[in-house]
Amino acid sequence: MNAAPDSRTPRRRARDWLWLLGLVVAAATAYVGLQRTQTWQKLEAQGLDQRFQIRGPRAAPDELLIVAIDDRSIVELGGWPLRRDLLKSVIDRLGTAGVAAIGIDLLLLERPGSEGKAQDRRVAESLSRFGNAVLAAALPSADVNLDGETHVLHSGGELLRPDPVLIDAAAGLGHVNVLLDGDGRLRRLLPAIEHDGVLLPTLPQAMYRLLRPDAPPPVAAGRRPPWLDFYGPEGSIATISVTDLLQDRVEADRLRGRAVLIGATATGLGDAFATPYSPRLAGVEYFATALGNLLDGQLFQRDETVIALDAAIVALSTLLAALAAQMLAPMLAASLTLAAVASYLVAGQYAFVIHGLWLSAIGPPLAMAVTLTGSFAVRLLAERRQRRLSDGRVHNLRRYVAPALADALADNATPAFTDRVQTATVLFIDIAGFTGISEAIGPAGSATLLRGFHETVETAVNQHGGVLTSFLGDGAMAVFGLPAPRPDDAVQALATARLLARTFTAWAPLRIGIGLHAGPVAITQLGGREQVQLTATGDTVNLASRLENLTRRHRALLALSDAVFQAVRESGREELLADLQALGDAEIRGRRALAQVWLLPATGSSRSAA
Repeated sequence: MNAAPDSRTPRRRARDWLWLLGLVVAAATAYVGLQRTQTWQKLEAQGLDQRFQIRGPRAAPDELLIVAIDDRSIVELGGWPLRRDLLKSVIDRLGTAGVAAIGIDLLLLERPGSEGKAQDRRVAESLSRFGNAVLAAALPSADVNLDGETHVLHSGGELLRPDPVLIDAAAGLGHVNVLLDGDGRLRRLLPAIEHDGVLLPTLPQAMYRLLRPDAPPPVAAGRRPPWLDFYGPEGSIATISVTDLLQDRVEADRLRGRAVLIGATATGLGDAFATPYSPRLAGVEYFATALGNLLDGQLFQRDETVIALDAAIVALSTLLAALAAQMLAPMLAASLTLAAVASYLVAGQYAFVIHGLWLSAIGPPLAMAVTLTGSFAVRLLAERRQRRLSDGRVHNLRRYVAPALADALADNATPAFTDRVQTATVLFIDIAGFTGISEAIGPAGSATLLRGFHETVETAVNQHGGVLTSFLGDGAMAVFGLPAPRPDDAVQALATARLLARTFTAWAPLRIGIGLHAGPVAITQLGGREQVQLTATGDTVNLASRLENLTRRHRALLALSDAVFQAVRESGREELLADLQALGDAEIRGRRALAQVWLLPATGSSRSAA
């Protein structure tokens, strides 16, 4: 399979574009539909884990502090659960030290008996005195159901919550339910639960409201559960042991102004979850991570807007892969597609790390791979059929490469051009001093420069209906008047020259020279029996080439003959003649007769009109 000139009829091209449009729409639609499948959600979540691993840990906010009921505390403080009198002492010491808020990730369920109620009242006194503490509540896991539309936990079961005396003394109540993904990992924050028609925010959100009372809620109930930006493995957030706090081994400065979460980290106690960084993260550190994300605005949202952006990228990826497969050689198309996939993954990681934007790591690469493979198969079948049905036409097209001639050649089973004389406008363009430039920038730089130069010339010539008959190293020759002469050939040639002059003026210090002449030329096929080149010959061609050389002597961008000047004036396109200066009758090397020449100085305007 090799890239070939487009020999399709207009109807066939329109049909192919419709098929391509259908493919793009189908890819985007399929991507959106896959978002609801567990398999796809699992793949995307694993892609998120990889992005965390590539990024590595990051610093947690200094504002956060965990007071951990760790293994040492269980041994030294008399076992589990933490006694109410010790919890009261913890609250008092934190309040005295001037912490900003306290979140207690412990289910302080109502205790039976008079002694239990008396202990709760003493804890309530400390909570009331401090005034900025949030307690935990939870729905029984057996009764939990995630509503796919509102993304809120509903339950008809009993809400596990503290004694009313503790609730009344606290500044708020927050739920500690979590939402695990299909693979059992914890990656998201559940904004709210609903019980008896009342929405209860998550513990970190309730603390955020205390810390930022004037700020709008960062995550509204009913939105898709946001994905957490984990700081790293277990221990990434500053932590002190409750034993050290109670035994006055923690300096007050380390506590002052902190948002403190109290919870269990001891082995076998409390809840622990697998995260992108750790196989075991204590629940209290998970909630501290969520609070840190709320405070620094680093929650990842994969809402409808992000999914729509992903779908658009999938559509664009499909389009580019299909075009590459159809228009380029297979190895080049595959290489460019692989480079595009790599570039996208790098850009996605950059967006993730720098802007907190989580783009799909699976959708666009998969779309490009599937599209490229499928397009190669379709292209192979189509090319085989085309070779069987159109050997004569393909043979003819291989003899001519100019885009402007493709349609004319496609309608002829035999070569459409024989020696003939016609009127045409010839354009020569060349880079001045290329030998010195090449010496300065080296072979690789020269190749890059010439590639850009040739592409720019080709685009301008094709845009104005000309035919590039040859690239002459650091120059090119174009003919305006193929496959048949047109009344505006001189106009289009001058418009092309003006456009090129303006374009390459911006490439300073690169300097170019352009020569234009109109007159009779012989359209000739040069070459062997099988492979030929279409070109123009005659005095018109020679004079156009000499005019290009004349630009160096007069430091001009453009030199055109009076024949071109008068043809453009007669067409009414006076704006194309602006800033041209008459050189008068000039001697042209190799010619006896003088030629009247017009110049566009290098310091003059290079405006152009299409």
